[in-house]
Amino acid sequence: MPPLHLTAKAEFQKFQAWACRSAELGRLLDINNLDYYINLTDVSIELRTLDIIPKVLNNQYEVYTDGSRIEEDTGFSVCILKNGEPFKIFQFKLNKNNTVFQAELAAIDFAMCWALENGVRINIHIDSPSSIKAMRNSRSRSATVNKVKKNCYLSEGSVGLTWVKAHAGDPGNELTDRHAKLATAEGEKLEIPAPYSSVKFIIEKNLLSDWQETWDDYDFESGRRTWDFVPKVYRKFLVFSKYLIFFLSGHGPFPYYLNRFKKLNSSSCPFPLEMLTTMCSGANTPKISI
Repeated sequence: MPPLHLTAKAEFQKFQAWACRSAELGRLLDINNLDYYINLTDVSIELRTLDIIPKVLNNQYEVYTDGSRIEEDTGFSVCILKNGEPFKIFQFKLNKNNTVFQAELAAIDFAMCWALENGVRINIHIDSPSSIKAMRNSRSRSATVNKVKKNCYLSEGSVGLTWVKAHAGDPGNELTDRHAKLATAEGEKLEIPAPYSSVKFIIEKNLLSDWQETWDDYDFESGRRTWDFVPKVYRKFLVFSKYLIFFLSGHGPFPYYLNRFKKLNSSSCPFPLEMLTTMCSGANTPKISI
């Protein structure tokens, strides 16, 4: 486990960045382009009880959306079909701090805004059930999610939103999946707020770096002995065996260790001082079998 002072520092940085919007992490993260929580009392009842229509009638277009992430690159695509044929295809590349979940939501938002701007009726097909679940969540506090919900509310009656199974042979879904992957490399640049998870990721990365530096600089005898066996810090590395802890740290029922605390008169003697005193006095001399 990380040292307590480093853990406390990390928690303080999370609070400063997310709640206080402090620029302390400015060299790693743009605070001005960071999602934030809003009070539920500020969310209208219409958005909290949003009714998502799965399909509208007499629609002019079928729209497929998808998000993708390849290594550190994230993007999404929106493929608009008319009479079963590609009509328009949009590709957007996001920042490395954005997630696939955000890309999926941004794709839905773009499609709804496109329908509103052009005054058309569309049915959107997505393969991300988590996006629909987030939009139906009446207690969502994310400003980004509530922005998408607002556009969905404004487009009520002209936009349908339904889930399709990914990689199940749907031509529209396969088409937008290919373009979403292309968007991570060659899509048009689009800025959307980074999520809270990016704050946690950056601070956790810094915490591990500071922890490793502290561990490398630890120069006490017991610490250096343990470092020889475990030179790299790792959050999930837990030792449950007390005997292995004795061995790694050198702290345990060993003559050398007990001699340090005056429990043995010599680091090579296996008997406690109390036993030696008793043996020398001749009283209650223990029987030792060899």
